[in-house]
Parts: sequence; C-alpha cells; structure tokens
Amino acid sequence: IVDAYNDPTIASDLAKFSSTFGLPQASLSVVSQTGSKTALPKNNAGWSSEIALDVEWAHAIAPGAKILLVEAKSDSLTDLMAAVDDARSAAGVSVVSMSWGTSEFQTETSYDSHFTTPAGHAGVTFVAASGVWGSWYGPDYPASSPNVLSVGGTTLSLDSSGNVLSETPWQDSTGGTSSYEYAAS
Repeated sequence: IVDAYNDPTIASDLAKFSSTFGLPQASLSVVSQTGSKTALPKNNAGWSSEIALDVEWAHAIAPGAKILLVEAKSDSLTDLMAAVDDARSAAGVSVVSMSWGTSEFQTETSYDSHFTTPAGHAGVTFVAASGVWGSWYGPDYPASSPNVLSVGGTTLSLDSSGNVLSETPWQDSTGGTSSYEYAAS
C-alpha cells in the first residue's frame, strides 16, 4: 500500500480493527519511500485517516496477506512515485495499491514506467482509485495509466444467501476515457 506521510498509530489501530471484527492479527510492516523502518515521514492527520482506511480494509479483504505500507515523505507526485518504486521492488510484493490520484496532465505518460514489474521480480499488479470527483473532471491519474487497474467505489446489494442482487457505482465515482493515455493492448 502506498500513501503519503506517516500514520503513527496504524499498528495499534489495525490491531483494534482486527479484534473488533474478529480478524486474525495482521502482518504489517511500515517503511518510508527509501525503505527505512526508522526514518519515517512526518505525521499528517488527514493522511492518517486515508492510511487507516487503506490498511484496515486491505486486511479485511485479505486477512492472510502480509501488508507492506510504504509512506511517501509528502503527497507530491515525485515522492509518491518514489514510494511506488520502493513498493514494487520489495521482495514478495505482488500488488501495489494506491488510493490517491490527481487530475490527468499532458506529461503523465512519462510516469507510466513506475507501474511496471522490475526486472527479476515476479509479476506485480498496480491498482489505483478511479477518483471521487465524478466524470465532470475525467479520469484520475494513475488510474488512467494502461499499466494500472482502475477501481471505483460501488455499493453491493446481496440477498440473505450472499447472492449479488445489484451493484451500483457511487454517485461521484470517476471514470472515462483518458485524454493522454492509449488503451492497453
């Protein structure tokens, strides 16, 4: 999981989340964008909420997964990409999840190489939030990269047996055709 800044209480919050919802204790490692376990970025209350949401629900969806949280030193694209590079290169990583994004921009294709599997590493899947601004502003980047799986928010309705009755996208979930990226072939 790649996020910006540090959440100083993520380990204890995750333990409480796991206990509350009857989940096994999580395997969580937290590092900075340089891979340091001790020189973590400065704390940021706004991003701490995002980090908690990302980590806790990743654990709920995959309770046996080993979670590596890579914290960028800021929410600048340069720092977030450095964190993506650290995450994708980490031993054993198979998925890099990014719940952040920005409006598309003309030079975004120059960043697409960050969303590729490094040489000598097993395949890595990159997942990013589609965005929350609605189609008015178009798709978010990096979700619009052909190297990234874009995921938007939906509400699932199930019957008492767990069968899907319907799935509805959230009102302001973003999507659409990229102005700068070609579709993956």
